[in-house]
Amino acid sequence: MPRAALLDLASGANRQVDLQWTPDHGPVTIALARKFAANHPAPFLVIGRGVLAGLPVVGAQVATVTGVSPIAGVVVEAKVEGPLAQWLRRAGLDAVVLSGSAAS
Repeated sequence: MPRAALLDLASGANRQVDLQWTPDHGPVTIALARKFAANHPAPFLVIGRGVLAGLPVVGAQVATVTGVSPIAGVVVEAKVEGPLAQWLRRAGLDAVVLSGSAAS
């Protein structure tokens, strides 16, 4: 079962949740971004890992950063290669959701 860490930057609250997700919902990061876009007015970013992250496979260390474009208002995603995906897997997480805005 996929696991995500939810971090509210405005209040400093955080928790880990097991996600009720199945492959027909699409990638975990996209499913989380759609849910947050529909239910949370605050800005957010979903940082997730690919299914093969952490495995000794060439090209498998892919993480994604997903959010809503402030201009177009649609869910957008960027792929990032490097150790981030492996670190998420080692932490036992499929995604980290950052929501809200931290006080200055």
